[in-house]
Amino acid sequence: VTNGTESGVQQATTTITDDDPTPSLSTNDITVTEGDSGTVNAIYTVTVTPTGGFGGSVTFGVTDLPRGASASFDPPSVTGSGTSTLTITTRPNTTRGTFTLTISGTSESLTRTTSVLLTVTK
Repeated sequence: VTNGTESGVQQATTTITDDDPTPSLSTNDITVTEGDSGTVNAIYTVTVTPTGGFGGSVTFGVTDLPRGASASFDPPSVTGSGTSTLTITTRPNTTRGTFTLTISGTSESLTRTTSVLLTVTK
């Protein structure tokens, strides 16, 4: 206190713990070699690991596919924990290169994502 007024800095440290129940996603990277005809599938296993007592339904999606590729999930959603198979189908006209795909899992207003690499060669 200086001349009846306070001076200096008051500091405090606090920790915020995010203990909301949420799922996390995990998977692996894949390389496929596309031929001159037919299709080649890249198969990803997407695993949902719940935390904090999460037991909701998680619906899957994927973005950033190369031109000419398509995707499907089986099953398209899981409840609580579990796995889904993501099949990326490539064709002879699929753009070659390495692509970072974003896989999402959505439960109500909560979305979690993970990134994987898909490399398409000839």
